[in-house]
Amino acid sequence: MIKQFTQLILPALLLTTMPCNGSGEETLPPLKDGKAPQTLEQLWAGFDPRKEPLDVGILHEWEQDGTC
Repeated sequence: MIKQFTQLILPALLLTTMPCNGSGEETLPPLKDGKAPQTLEQLWAGFDPRKEPLDVGILHEWEQDGTC
């Protein structure tokens, strides 16, 4: 049982928890003068949700009553 864990599950856990090297650019702008935003408007100022692509995929698909 432990041998199966170390051979199958442990490598999968390590791969899913490893940081990935993306574009290197941060999604949110850096802090100004080292101070955290005080309002929601300040927090989301300059954030463009369309700038980065979504990482999507189909996990499970089935057909029921003619609808997929």
